[in-house]
Amino acid sequence: IVLCVVCLVVVLQGIDTATVVSLPSLNMNVNDTSVSGLSSGGYMAVQMQVAFSSIMRGAGIFAGGPYNCAQGKLNEALGSCMKAKPAPDVQSSISATESRAQDGSIDDPSNLASQKIFMFSGTQDTTVYPQVMEALYEYYNNYVSKSNIYFDNTVDAAHTQPTTNPQMNSCTRSYSPYVSYCEYDGAGNALSQIYGVLNPRNNGTLTGQMLEFDQSEFLSNPASKSIADTGYVYIPDSCMKNESCVLHIALHGCLQNYGSVNNEYIDNSGYNEWADTNNIVILYPQTIVSNVSPSNPNACWNWWGYNNNPSSYDTKSGYQMNMVYEMIQRMTSGLVTIPAPTNLVATSVTETSVSLQWSPVTGATGYYVQRDGATLNSVAVSTTSFTDSSVASGSSYEYTVTATDGQSISPPSSAVSVQTPGNPPPLSAPQNLQVTGVTATSVSLSWSAVSGADGYNVYRYDMKVNTDTVVGTSYADEGLQSLTRYVYDVTAVRGDEESSPSNVVEANTESSYVCTTTTASNYAHVQAGRAFVSVGKAFAVGSEQDMGLYNTAIITTLSETSPSYYVIGDCDQ
Repeated sequence: IVLCVVCLVVVLQGIDTATVVSLPSLNMNVNDTSVSGLSSGGYMAVQMQVAFSSIMRGAGIFAGGPYNCAQGKLNEALGSCMKAKPAPDVQSSISATESRAQDGSIDDPSNLASQKIFMFSGTQDTTVYPQVMEALYEYYNNYVSKSNIYFDNTVDAAHTQPTTNPQMNSCTRSYSPYVSYCEYDGAGNALSQIYGVLNPRNNGTLTGQMLEFDQSEFLSNPASKSIADTGYVYIPDSCMKNESCVLHIALHGCLQNYGSVNNEYIDNSGYNEWADTNNIVILYPQTIVSNVSPSNPNACWNWWGYNNNPSSYDTKSGYQMNMVYEMIQRMTSGLVTIPAPTNLVATSVTETSVSLQWSPVTGATGYYVQRDGATLNSVAVSTTSFTDSSVASGSSYEYTVTATDGQSISPPSSAVSVQTPGNPPPLSAPQNLQVTGVTATSVSLSWSAVSGADGYNVYRYDMKVNTDTVVGTSYADEGLQSLTRYVYDVTAVRGDEESSPSNVVEANTESSYVCTTTTASNYAHVQAGRAFVSVGKAFAVGSEQDMGLYNTAIITTLSETSPSYYVIGDCDQ
């Protein structure tokens, strides 16, 4: 039975907390599941991958560590597993893995051999030291060939989720919501390592839906195990329509849960943009702060045994582990068994049409035809042939066909490529050019693809800025001056042919000024020129914020956000 998920009331990019639903069942194979996480979420991701290795495709670990590193002890977690004092005992982790596999409390670790693993450790991470991730790399090498592991430990990043979103924190600072602009796509790199080459991410408005779902269906009395009543899941539009999709679990870090940072991690960690164009469902389970019984004041995932189960918290029977596993089972229970069509061929190709034919599928009531990934017929055809009369001359196309039984849709058939005869039509100008990010020294752009284009040229004030043809539909113009206005347009190219320019966009680079913070008495601030006195009170220079009485007793923190402009508070506020 396929659940009618399209009937659920939801919202986009933001969460309607008034609408809580049951987690839906979708057309996903449980054996294509993967997991990633940051910090405590990174440790939890390792636990999930190892304990349930029989259903996992791979994992992405941001600032985590070896399996069973803490061994159920908080002091081990805080010392060896975070600060590498001493370094984690990798052999102990391997021994725990082997013995638990023997008694059946986790899956056979030989399942890990074929999995793809992404690892990220920032060079400035002082929360989970890089040496801890090096220990995890050593642990993985016992089960996985090095060719299946991508370990990036070269980025100048703090303890944070690295993204390409310029609206997030500085990459070298670790503070709430622990999502940073590093000019590094952590989510995209992790998903690409696990699932292979992906379609470009959606940098515009997402087509999918974010659901808030009831977690108590998977763990009774969730608060008693430091689990929130509700979690979140992002479902692309294609998956809502029951196309074949895969499931990825993204596990937040400590103080990254919804109760601590609202939807900052859910919306800004970078997963949803890739999910939207690649049939990936992103599951965001949620913890909560628990000050007593259990003691988990930072809403971390249980990677040291705080739920009074120090010998089983990281096994299949662990409370939180089993909860996430049951969520996986629910979401993947709608797997479609109708097979893909076979023997797809092009029976006729002209300048204006392409005719296709394929073999019938048992149990199918109709078929959908896709050209270059887009479905051509909104209503299923009942025959095993189709003519596409919307093609252009001299153009290349790729076709696939899916079958439907009226409720679900099969995987696509093998693709067939065709080239229509004649001369290709003139290239059209790129559409929807927009600025997607701005820093002090760079401007990021994106635009819609042009049919028939080999690539694109980017122009700044009518001067081409790219040396080589841009293959994708995005570009970062770097090495710019701060606080400067720039104007851009883009053209499409094919051989020696170049289209007319796109729409024009403007961008203003940010200031390169580095904010500094000083904490001192109001008297000292005035004497140093950071504040001035009026009617017995001190006021910040520039912002003129009231700092209170002018004396040596009142201590104030001032941040210089631009030359001779001070505000009350830290630079991060």
